Amino acid sequence: MGRHARPTRGGNLLSMRSKKQTERRQFLMESSLAYPRGKETSKDEKPHICESCGKAFSTKTDLKRHIFIHTNEKPHSCEQCGRAFSIKSKLKRHLLIHTKKKPHVCEVCNKAFAVKSNLSTHLLIHTKEKPYVCEICGKGFTQSGNLRRHFQTHLDCQP
Repeated sequence: MGRHARPTRGGNLLSMRSKKQTERRQFLMESSLAYPRGKETSKDEKPHICESCGKAFSTKTDLKRHIFIHTNEKPHSCEQCGRAFSIKSKLKRHLLIHTKKKPHVCEVCNKAFAVKSNLSTHLLIHTKEKPYVCEICGKGFTQSGNLRRHFQTHLDCQP
């Protein structure tokens, strides 16, 4: 599975989730996440390092949240549709979809969105801006997910 891929609903989600939770717990226990409590760090200081990819964080909480990328653990689930999220705030944002309220409206075409960031992404359609560019062929995309999916075509073509 890809870096941000999630298992299909038809897959064995329970065994996959428990395996991922076990992997995450083991990773956290073996990693050097233990820093003295109450230690103050400045925003520039990033003493918390991910052992999987080397990315640095200023807080232990940010590092723990980041580790979900590697474990693919998604403990926060929507009770209405079953979609799972690694971060609780992402679930809260998702719940807006089910309220049917769409307060963010495109001034160009009047399309409405529940989430403001979705409107921002949508506006790229009108500006023709494509900020996500493939490093291999130069093709541009309005969304990072579309670039990731496109990049897979290059990997599939390799012998």
